[in-house]
Amino acid sequence: VGHTPNEHISIIPNGIADMAVGFDRAYRDSSECLNLLFVGSVIRAKGIFFILDALQRVVQAGYTVKLYIAGACNDTMRKEITERYASLPIVMLGTVSYEELNHYYRTCDVGIIGSLFEQNSYVAIEMCMFSMPIIASSAEGLDEMFVHEENALKVPVTFDRLAGLTLDIESMKSHIIRLIETPDLRLHLSHAARKLYTTHYTLDKMIERTYEVYSHIVNS
Repeated sequence: VGHTPNEHISIIPNGIADMAVGFDRAYRDSSECLNLLFVGSVIRAKGIFFILDALQRVVQAGYTVKLYIAGACNDTMRKEITERYASLPIVMLGTVSYEELNHYYRTCDVGIIGSLFEQNSYVAIEMCMFSMPIIASSAEGLDEMFVHEENALKVPVTFDRLAGLTLDIESMKSHIIRLIETPDLRLHLSHAARKLYTTHYTLDKMIERTYEVYSHIVNS
């Protein structure tokens, strides 16, 4: 927008300290309930209703899933979710401490992100850090982080003149079912997510890149 030459732009991705050192993910049998984890403010822009609609279709298709929702949720939104999706197994955790959140990163099977727009998401980085297989929307920031089928399953974000930005619910449903039916895919995405974190999003990487940028400025 500002017509700044590319050589004058440096991008430093977010990085966080590794809280999953020595953690080995337990890969449960595909016949068991698949536990999914949503983390973030429970608002429409985070795609929560698209996720719930997709899960409703998964349950209607005969599969067993449970959704854990960690994040601030006002009373109006909580009431709407519990009334509209009364038949879904949902655990509303509310706002939790980072230590408690890490417990759910360790114990849930799949991370799911439905944001309609997003930055270099800390939630996505944390899910990668804990080697979670991830289903993520193709919102711009997330789209830059992940490669479809390589280290996540991506759900298209589309624009409709009447409805605005929407997620492809059928695509999200299909991704969830694939992860239920294909343990090898869960294993592949889990390992790939952890590799993505260790390669690009550690705290040491962020410090290193920041140092390089300031060193270049000082020496130029």
